[in-house]
This record gives sequence, C-alpha cells and structure tokens, in this order.
Amino acid sequence: MDLLRKQWWEIKPMIDPFQVALTFMHFMPKEELLLALENRADHIRIFTKSFERLIPIRMENSAAPRHISENLKLGLAHMLTELK
Repeated sequence: MDLLRKQWWEIKPMIDPFQVALTFMHFMPKEELLLALENRADHIRIFTKSFERLIPIRMENSAAPRHISENLKLGLAHMLTELK
C-alpha cells in the first residue's frame, strides 16, 4: 500500500526508450532514419486500430471497473500522440 500511495502522490517523468533514441538520431544515416520512422508509424497505425477495436470489446465482455477502460484509452492517446 505504501508503494501504491507513493505513485499517486509523486510525479516522475516517464522513461521512453524511443525518446532516448530520438536524441541520438543524428548518428543514423538519413535514409535509414526515414525508413525506420515510416516503419514505426506503420506499426503504430496498425496497433492503434486494433487497440481502438479492443477497448469496447474488452469492456463489454468484462467485469472490469471503468477506470480500466480509461487506462487503456490513456495508452491509446500516448500512441496517437507519438504518431502525430
């Protein structure tokens, strides 16, 4: 319970390995970087489409509380923001 409460009261930055990779992108050849970004965007598009379909199905067929749906939507919003 102490660890749970601590997470509710403390604000910490999220650690995303992709953000670390972004800071070093100038070391990659431009052509490879563009291909990698296109590939990443394609994967995110596919993932978000399935995620958008999964959320309502998951919540209709589950006894999960509403906050679970909101957590899934938060994850989806993060992916869509990266895509933008």
